[in-house]
Amino acid sequence: MKFKKISIMILILFFVVMVNSNYVIAGGVGFTNSDYLAAITKPLLDQSLDLLRIRDFTALQKLMDAGFVIMLRDGVKVQIMERDWGGCIRIRPIGSTVSVWTLVEAVKIEGKQ
Repeated sequence: MKFKKISIMILILFFVVMVNSNYVIAGGVGFTNSDYLAAITKPLLDQSLDLLRIRDFTALQKLMDAGFVIMLRDGVKVQIMERDWGGCIRIRPIGSTVSVWTLVEAVKIEGKQ
């Protein structure tokens, strides 16, 4: 019985946090922030962030030159296509058929401050 009460309390707490946070919901609309990396696949995004972290700019530039990774521009209106629990989202610029993976922080959610 005690386990059931704790489980319900955790579920309620999770719901309250998600409603009051800047949680990104798939299908929503937002605007990109500048100077964030985006990649055509999630593994390529992970790889490019690792390269940035270890400051291997030569390898990162090769991914960018090949068109696998891009630097986002500020203010591009995007649809949020998918979100994972690791802090990444897949976005699609409005009017485009191509989607890319980026960090959640790279997108300002429409209607959120």
